[in-house]
Amino acid sequence: MRMRYGLALLAALAAWPAFAQGWDHCQDLWFTRNQLFDRAGYCFKTPLGRAVFDNSDCTTSNAQLSSPDWQKVEIIRSFESDYGCAIDTSRGGLDIPLVGLRFELEDIPIISEFASGCLGWFGPPVPLYAGHRPGAPLFGYANPGDDIVWEYEYPGMPAGWEFITVYQNGVQVMLGWSNTVIDHGLCTNLAG
Repeated sequence: MRMRYGLALLAALAAWPAFAQGWDHCQDLWFTRNQLFDRAGYCFKTPLGRAVFDNSDCTTSNAQLSSPDWQKVEIIRSFESDYGCAIDTSRGGLDIPLVGLRFELEDIPIISEFASGCLGWFGPPVPLYAGHRPGAPLFGYANPGDDIVWEYEYPGMPAGWEFITVYQNGVQVMLGWSNTVIDHGLCTNLAG
């Protein structure tokens, strides 16, 4: 099932620098889909696959995904179809913000069709983790003054957890899983 936050967010975020730049959902979807295969030991053959993923530990050209990961792949393929994605796999890389952290994620979310945001957070620092479990490695924080954005989804999201991205002046600076309740009363503005 796809999360839909509403068309109001698109209008509100269209003027926001990160979205006005025309963020390429297709690159993000391609990366996420192939990250799932990479974790299953897939050996990439295309120049882009070899440039983005490390084949040194690959084991197969027929990776077997778990049922939840296949569900994610099907959602991603549906989104790619909706967007008309056609990634040129002969290229030598992608423009994925915070790709190093994306590789460290324990639980891989999918970029959503819509987003919502707490613009101008003025609450306490919000810790962000590599996974949606107690004890997951700490990535960093959403700090006062940051924009907290919900632009990813996760099938079967565990109660009490959400995946957020953090922006400063329209640039993505942090991401991760949070089990902190974001009080929307502590946002300068809301979008979505």
